[in-house]
Amino acid sequence: MIRIVKGLFLCSLAVMLCLATGCNESSSDDSGNNSGDAMGTYAGTWTGTVCGRSLTMKISQKGNQISGTYSLSDPAFSESFTGSVDNITPPASADLMGGGDRMFAITFNSYNSLSGGYYKSGEKVCDVKATK
Repeated sequence: MIRIVKGLFLCSLAVMLCLATGCNESSSDDSGNNSGDAMGTYAGTWTGTVCGRSLTMKISQKGNQISGTYSLSDPAFSESFTGSVDNITPPASADLMGGGDRMFAITFNSYNSLSGGYYKSGEKVCDVKATK
């Protein structure tokens, strides 16, 4: 019985301490807003076009590291990518490497706009534009 009371006391104490300090856990949502990062982030869901096809990119960001997935329409295609940005504030350039020999060389013009090119085998295939 004493062990149960002691356990409940410790648990209650931990909850009260957490509430008193705010339990601030920094996390970002899909909108790309990160409450703990006043400078903004490129993370989020981006939509646009590449080679006349619809593009959806889901980007995650940790510091200068970028990763995520992209999908194209008609015909449907998707894969993951990784890369890094040269600056955490816009404008920032990034090379996002997909599978095989596919990549995006883009510039984040702002936290809500990107443009650049889609490359295959080192050759630019077409332009890419997207917004968050």
